[in-house]
Amino acid sequence: MLSKRRMKIFIKNLKVKCLIGIHPHERKKKQEIVLHVELEVEGRHAAKTDKITDAVDYDELAQKLCAVASQSKFYLLEKLANELLKVILKDKRILNARLQVEKPKALRNADSVTLEVSS
Repeated sequence: MLSKRRMKIFIKNLKVKCLIGIHPHERKKKQEIVLHVELEVEGRHAAKTDKITDAVDYDELAQKLCAVASQSKFYLLEKLANELLKVILKDKRILNARLQVEKPKALRNADSVTLEVSS
């Protein structure tokens, strides 16, 4: 039975270059950030019809996230993450979302800094 079948979609390691940061050197050149997205969706209808029009098109969503991030000029990861979460939640088929925005090499002695936001 397919009643209320919730499914999760994961987009891992989505890389995009953008201006992000508060330091003068960060404002001169785009740097790579990495997005990790977790979506909770109601998958019953898409599972029944097997049509992309009834499902969350994760390729299209990834393209939208990359477009917003690549054109942003935010100073803070908090602002960028919040704007990206708004893009995700425009699709009403997405029930809940969790987004991690990872900034590699943000600290000298760490691999990265990651900020997480969820709905």
